[in-house]
Amino acid sequence: MINRKSIQVACCLLTVCLMILSANNSFAQKNEIRPDFKRHSLSVNVGYSLVGALFSSLESAEFDSNIGTVRDAYSSPAFQVTYDYSVGKRFSIGAGVSAQRLGVDLLGLEYADDQGYAQYTDVVADLTRLNIAARPLFHYGNNPKLDMYTGFRVGITSWLGEVEADGDEGRVEYGSYNILGSGLVPAFQVIPFGMKIYFSERIGMNFETGVGTPHFISGGVSIRL
Repeated sequence: MINRKSIQVACCLLTVCLMILSANNSFAQKNEIRPDFKRHSLSVNVGYSLVGALFSSLESAEFDSNIGTVRDAYSSPAFQVTYDYSVGKRFSIGAGVSAQRLGVDLLGLEYADDQGYAQYTDVVADLTRLNIAARPLFHYGNNPKLDMYTGFRVGITSWLGEVEADGDEGRVEYGSYNILGSGLVPAFQVIPFGMKIYFSERIGMNFETGVGTPHFISGGVSIRL
């Protein structure tokens, strides 16, 4: 015979089951990907890096006499193209390519010749920093017009250089070479915060902060494909 206590326990279990099913259905609806969800995103950015700031400050810096005098120093912004593929609404995996040009013009650089005597020459160095990396991102905000994210970037960096110097026979061009010898070095960046603001279904602008290579702040245009 079924007593009152058994009925109360059964009612409690049924209530709990209904609550779990309701919560699960609500979670599934919130995380359901709409049919018009855009998985592909392409961005073109212009960023600023610590290396670029250091090169720009060389012109006003004072060095020891054997290093020479900086006649000119320059750096371009860090130009970047990124592609992100959304695995779901909360996670994406992508890739980025960044390039930045830097240069310095030195007057009176001291060096020792074959006989050990001090000589002086003018040197012009034109450098290009190229970075290629993967970038996993974690998204939050659940707003079709505002995509906020945090993540990191891991890849490789190559420094290519072209140097010209005054020699015994006039101006000598040493040609292109990799100033790191082996050519490639690991590069890592933490992305504390980034966001993409969309003005229409496909077109928007982006803003991103970073700690590491290739920039510490960047912004540009984003397109959902």
